[in-house]
Amino acid sequence: MRTVANYNANVAKAAFIADISEREANRIVDENILPSVFFDVSDNGRKFSLLGCALASFYFREEELLSKKARQMAANVIAERVEKYRYRDDFLSLAQRALSELDWVVTLNALNIRLTLFAQETKMRADNVCRAE
Repeated sequence: MRTVANYNANVAKAAFIADISEREANRIVDENILPSVFFDVSDNGRKFSLLGCALASFYFREEELLSKKARQMAANVIAERVEKYRYRDDFLSLAQRALSELDWVVTLNALNIRLTLFAQETKMRADNVCRAE
């Protein structure tokens, strides 16, 4: 059985896990919406980390409330945190350590964006997919 710790989702599964359409998942890559640390493109197709799925969910679910620039800035802040975090793979796979230890609030001027809910929901959906596989 596959575990979430080593899970990289193809476009269809990433879309399901993020609760977005496959078209939206492809836009993440094609339009450089999220930093490339959250996904991989190779001859084997596109693969998304679970953190990438969480941020894709955030990006599309909050589009009516937050500007494109604010949503991308929030993702960039998280990308910077990923690069600095000692347990980078835990962060990308939404391991329990990352969910509990990391600061999931992004502050942009006077705006605080809480990404905890997106990370938790994504982890729960990914766990369900892993159990079904």
